[in-house]
Order: sequence, then structure tokens, then C-alpha cells
Amino acid sequence: LKADILIGAAYASTPGPTPINGLGYVVFGGVQSDGGAFTDVLELGSFTAADGYALTSQNADAGFQFTALGDIDSDGVEEFGISMPRTLEDDVPGAVAFGGLTYVFDTLPDPANFGTSEPLLDLNTDPDGSGPLSAPAPGTYFISTETVAFSGVSVAGIGDFDGDTIDDFAISAPSAGDDFGSFSSYLTRISGVTFIVSGREASDPFAAIEALDAF
Repeated sequence: LKADILIGAAYASTPGPTPINGLGYVVFGGVQSDGGAFTDVLELGSFTAADGYALTSQNADAGFQFTALGDIDSDGVEEFGISMPRTLEDDVPGAVAFGGLTYVFDTLPDPANFGTSEPLLDLNTDPDGSGPLSAPAPGTYFISTETVAFSGVSVAGIGDFDGDTIDDFAISAPSAGDDFGSFSSYLTRISGVTFIVSGREASDPFAAIEALDAF
């Protein structure tokens, strides 16, 4: 078994009818698609589905953080989170302007389940079973319901923080705490919040959408 590499590219963008604004690259460990070892330079924009794939978003700076979190649901498999601090109201149910969200995968999606050779998976789908995200990559959206909170600017696994033998993780929201409700007030904020999310037993899973502010 070989470990894979996670690389966030929050400011990557492509124009078009379905523009991309933010990427999270999963680069498979081992050899590249041509059979050779990694070279000094790996061009992420030109690799194939055999080399890895990219998680994409049409907005929200997907990939601002893309990191391993530990085994937060006690199922023996490590979970991964990709953050999008600049969400819009219609990104997922309950999302607010620039509240931010972090999508936590139960496991990294298998590109063989995408039904396409294109190594792209769009994160802008409803987590209700109707979109392509639900089949290849079940997980949970952790959202802030506070406008301009920018949750997900930092996301990290923190080990077993509460001593219950299950890994926990943290999501920062540097502008949370003063819900002024407008972007113009962002620069005047001096508060901030870091949410500590306690891991759970596999028998008590997280919901499809969890509001950080409700914890």
C-alpha cells in the first residue's frame, strides 16, 4: 500500500459555462500513469485519472484546506476534509453568504465510481442522495450559519482531544462571533471562533449537514 498526497488549490480557476473556482487534488502514491516514478515536477493540471483526480467547486474557494482528520467516526478508516470558506446561500441547504463550509469524506472517493474518465468531482451537489457526490463520496457538510464567518480557513485533525478514544478535529471561523451580516463589516471584526468537533462512534454517525453554530 502507498500513501496518497492531498493538495489544495483554492484560487485555481477556469472560465466557461460551469467555471471552477478552487480545487483539491488527490495524487495517487506510487508511479505515474506512464509507469515511471514521480519526477522533479508534476503538472497537476495535466495528470490523468490514473494519476489522481481533482475535487472541484464552482465557487467558494474549494481546497483552502484539504487535510486528513484522523478516524473521527471510529470505523477504522481515516477521514478527510476539504474546506470552502466563501460559500454562497445556495451551495448547500442552510449555507449563508461567506459563512464557509467544510466537507468531510467518510473516505476519499474512488474515481472508478464516477462513471467517467474525467478526473473531476464537483462538490456543488446536494447531499440528499440526488447528486454524484453521495454515491462515490458519502460524508458530511459542516457549515457555519453566520454570515461572513469564513469557517474552514483552517481545518485540522487534533487527535483524541476529549479523551474518549475517538479522534476529534477543529474548524476555525476567524470572523465568527459578531454577525453584522455584511461583507463591508468584515475588516472591523476582532473576534473569531474555533469549533472543536468531537468524533463519534460509527453507530452514531454525523448527519448529512451539521451546523457548527448549533454545537
